[in-house]
Amino acid sequence: MRGKVTLSTGQAIATAPAIAGRVVATDASLAIIGESASFPAERIRTIDSPAIIMQRTPGQIPYASPVRLLVSPVVELIPRILWPGKPILASGYRVSQKYYQLPAQLYMSSDVTSEGDLYRHGGWFPLLLGMLVLGCLIRIIDELADLRRSAHGASLILLLFPDTVQAGSDCATLLAGIPGMLVLWLCVVTMSFARRRPSVPSLAPANGEPA
Repeated sequence: MRGKVTLSTGQAIATAPAIAGRVVATDASLAIIGESASFPAERIRTIDSPAIIMQRTPGQIPYASPVRLLVSPVVELIPRILWPGKPILASGYRVSQKYYQLPAQLYMSSDVTSEGDLYRHGGWFPLLLGMLVLGCLIRIIDELADLRRSAHGASLILLLFPDTVQAGSDCATLLAGIPGMLVLWLCVVTMSFARRRPSVPSLAPANGEPA
C-alpha cells in the first residue's frame, strides 16, 4: 500500500508482523542472511564467561560472599549524589582481571552473565535459587505487560528486552536497572496514551455581534 497512513498504537502493533514478512520476502539476500546468522553466533560466545567462571571457581578463585548478591543491587540503586563515597562495583572489570588475567591498567569489561555471577557467589545453590527468583520476576513483568489486554505493555517489553536477552551484565546491574525502566515506562505510557480533552467550541459571537 502506497502513501502515508496514520495508525493507532494497536493497529501499528497488529500490522508489524505483516510488514516484517514483506521486508524479509523482498530483501532475503545471501548477504543479509549471512549477517543475520552472525548475530546468534556472537551471542552464543557469551557462554565463554560462565564456562570460565565454573572452570576456575572455587579451585583457583574462591567463591565471593553470597551476601553481595543482596547488597549489590541496593548499592546500585543509591544515587552517587546522595552517597559521594559509593564504591564502584565494576563487576565486568573485576572478572576480566580475575578470570582472564588481564592487566589492571587495561580497562576492559567482560561479560559476566547472571548465571556466571550467581555461580561465583557460592556455586550451584545460589545459581538455582537465583534463576528461580529471576524467572518469577520475569513472569510477573510478563503478566504486567500483557499485550492481550492492552498495547501499553509493548513499550515495557522494548525497554527490558535488550538487557534480559543479551544477559551480559551481572545480577546487581540487571536488578537495579528494572525499577528505573519501570519508572520510564510509566512516564512514557502516561504521556503517550493520556486521554486528550476535547476542545470546547468558542461561544464568542461572529463578526463582533453581541451575544
